[in-house]
Amino acid sequence: MKLSQHDYLIRSELERVLKDALTGRQYNTVLDVGCGNQPYASWFEGKRYIPLDYDGTPAIRSDGECLPIKSESVDLFFSTQTLEHVRDVPAFLREAKRVLCPSGIVIISTHWTYPVHADIDDWRSGA
Repeated sequence: MKLSQHDYLIRSELERVLKDALTGRQYNTVLDVGCGNQPYASWFEGKRYIPLDYDGTPAIRSDGECLPIKSESVDLFFSTQTLEHVRDVPAFLREAKRVLCPSGIVIISTHWTYPVHADIDDWRSGA
């Protein structure tokens, strides 16, 4: 994260909080749901990293509401700034629970004050 990036103030604090949440956690398989251009992939070097998004070029394409992932196969369900793009949040959370190993962890962050920024921003745009 560079000071010259337009969203530095927002993302630098988010990255600090996410890194704190990961500190001391044990996990091998990471499912990065809503990975976009995979800005956090380097954090998971040496782990089995599975990038998933509904668009672009991730390893797996899905909207997160019906994951093509085996049940109880993920140690870390990681999803940042994605929930506003999910049409059925309860289904998304059920899928997170389904794919997560019994001792796995979920780390989800979402926007609070960031402007509505996409056609699919369902929960905050009132769609």
